[in-house]
Amino acid sequence: MSWPNFCHEERAIWQELVDILQVHINSAGITADQFKVMDREAVNCFQESGSNMAEILVRMYLTNITHQFDRNLTLQCATILQAGVPFEDRKNSIINTRLLAINVYDREDRQDGQTTSDGNLGNGEDFTDEDSTDHRVSLAIALAVVGGCCCIGLIILQVVVRRRNKDSSGSPLPSVNSSYTHSSSDSIQLASVIKSRPNSGLVNPGLDILEPPDPSHPMNFMQLSNFCMDMRKIEEEYEKLPQRMPRPSMVPAGEEDKNRYANILPLVHTRVKLLQDGPVPRSSYINANYVTGPNNQCQYYIATQAPTEKTTIDFWTMSLATRMPDYCHAYGHGGTGAGIYWPELVGKSAAHKYGDFLIELIRKDVHQEYIVSQLEINNQRKIETRQIDHFWYTCWPPHGLPEPISLVKLVLDVRPKYESGTSPLVVHCSPGTGRTCTFIALDLCMKQFETKSIVDVMKTVHSIRQERAGAIQNKEQYTLLYNAVHEYAAIVMTPGISATSSAATLQALLSS
Repeated sequence: MSWPNFCHEERAIWQELVDILQVHINSAGITADQFKVMDREAVNCFQESGSNMAEILVRMYLTNITHQFDRNLTLQCATILQAGVPFEDRKNSIINTRLLAINVYDREDRQDGQTTSDGNLGNGEDFTDEDSTDHRVSLAIALAVVGGCCCIGLIILQVVVRRRNKDSSGSPLPSVNSSYTHSSSDSIQLASVIKSRPNSGLVNPGLDILEPPDPSHPMNFMQLSNFCMDMRKIEEEYEKLPQRMPRPSMVPAGEEDKNRYANILPLVHTRVKLLQDGPVPRSSYINANYVTGPNNQCQYYIATQAPTEKTTIDFWTMSLATRMPDYCHAYGHGGTGAGIYWPELVGKSAAHKYGDFLIELIRKDVHQEYIVSQLEINNQRKIETRQIDHFWYTCWPPHGLPEPISLVKLVLDVRPKYESGTSPLVVHCSPGTGRTCTFIALDLCMKQFETKSIVDVMKTVHSIRQERAGAIQNKEQYTLLYNAVHEYAAIVMTPGISATSSAATLQALLSS
């Protein structure tokens, strides 16, 4: 018999032994699963037929019903087989035709049998209950020692980390306002902060606390209507939204002056990087982040701060980094926080020049809530000209909120200008977090309701904050977002109107 033959007939062999034991020791509870082969990994069930063997040694033992080694049952089985079992009624028995000899190995009473055989049923080693118990005790002691060492190591590591944190405690960006921290979402003018590089931006990821599940609050139209009637609930939900603020050390050395505010910084993993444009090397840093759009479309929006005098060239460089000849930029702007970086008069004589870029106003359309300007951008070094549509939202007061419906109108008017292209929609306010992300969140929530008739404002804002730090700066902007979403949902739920209605139809309904 070869090992492949044994593997093929193993189940039948054990069943024959079950039948024999049930007759001779009057035990009806024995099953074939109680027969075990030692060194199972050494059994070659796929041995080539050309290497067939005349004899093989099968080392086996029996277990009890809990699958623990049963010495008595093993010895009883060996004794019965050694005494000889009448097989007259089992002429085709595998054991009758294949078994040659039985050897029994036992610590207390070793019995040497005949020569090794095809069906040699034996233990082959000192495998007793005492040995099994000894092994289990040794294993438990070893695990206890290892666990103790790990606990001591963790305690020592905690003590070291706490001492380091205590030694390096202090504000990373000291300012005139002692309550300021790098995690604050309030805008801090860069001029009011003493410029200094933090000692280190390194963290140990192994000590990070696991983040809780993403906050979420999906609602249908009826739930949304009821929720918007209670401003206190909206403000409580806003307070539950976690902030994710980058460390000041993440800003490249020497680029601090490119930030309009000291604590409004771009997250590294989504930060827009400027391409090298020209023979002179330049920094890739700009305070701008990509934001994911509907259906998880990456780099759908760009949320950025308003350009400063030092960053206007960088701003236009980023704006023109696209493969499409025609695209749209929508800029939310209110108050005096952001300067005018484009010409307000039509014609080449009024054009503004920023480095290699010549910006000319081609056309201006003044609406009640916003101004649409068609700008021509001429890259004089590359001899390249492109046109963009520029939306300036003028009805957001410096210290207040616009009407929710006017923000909905802006979103609907901007959409046709950028949805047909593949370029990101650039949106900015002064810091690029509050009004900017209110516009982006409203666009995303409106599209959610259009496709699913369900909107999750909380999850949308949380997702934006994972890509643009400080998105939606205060509870007033969060309340405005909810009210604007509710206004649009009410329009879509109007009989005869749907999300697939034309922009003209929606605008006519909004104006009525």
